[in-house]
Amino acid sequence: NLFGEGEVLKEFANTKIGVHPLFHVVRVRHHSPKCLVEEVAAGESVAAALARHTESPFAAEEEKQRIMDILIEYHRTVMMAFIENGVIHSDVHLGNANYVSAAQASRANAPPEP
Repeated sequence: NLFGEGEVLKEFANTKIGVHPLFHVVRVRHHSPKCLVEEVAAGESVAAALARHTESPFAAEEEKQRIMDILIEYHRTVMMAFIENGVIHSDVHLGNANYVSAAQASRANAPPEP
């Protein structure tokens, strides 16, 4: 039942994971019993970023460590959403989360240019 999944995603967006400054829960655009339309999340999946950074001998150690730290925080936050709100993401995997590099994050948080 995709309507139910859409309802849970909306509820999930109001938990710790949905309000965390590092994470974003995709918005549900439409949901019905046979159709679920979500916004498209931009960026590289965490799985792809991790593979790229761990397979390359030239990858910066600090960027690999940042990915690992984010993964730890992500899973802690998912568990806190369950403990505090009783909502659990039943499909938590690295392909279901997007990664923003430190450089991308600083550009996104920079004040707008005049």
